[in-house]
Amino acid sequence: MINEILDNIILLGKLHEHSCSRTTNITAELYSPVNRIIIKIINEKEIQVKYNVDDQTKVVELPIFTTYDFVEKLIIRTTRTDIMPKIGELIEVANFKEQLKQDLKELQSEKNYNHYLKHLKFKTDIRFEIEYFDDIVIIRDKQNILLTTILKLSNAIKNYDY
Repeated sequence: MINEILDNIILLGKLHEHSCSRTTNITAELYSPVNRIIIKIINEKEIQVKYNVDDQTKVVELPIFTTYDFVEKLIIRTTRTDIMPKIGELIEVANFKEQLKQDLKELQSEKNYNHYLKHLKFKTDIRFEIEYFDDIVIIRDKQNILLTTILKLSNAIKNYDY
């Protein structure tokens, strides 16, 4: 699980044009002209994120399920401002099967047709935005209530019969 989380964070960083690396088996670093972010897995339930705010470094410890939502908000910021972690529920595909089904089905079809597919974004659903990048599926809540989730494509579509 730890490897998957850090690998997904690195892909998320690359999607948003950050330099990314795994420095240890529990740590990843993301850099851009704006950001210096270090993510460390503390244990199976907690993560530590160090990031720059102006010329200082801030350290927060968060529940691991909030990781993708918080890190993506850091990655997309355009200035070195502080970001407040959001507490809430994670988007669970099983809870929103009907709303996500069409986009995930279309994504799977596209991937079956084009094995070299690297990036694709869907904004067709009223509630969710789905983005595919290098075998991960990022599901964001357009209403900004639920926490962003990232899954491998195979895990995102496993509950559907095509």
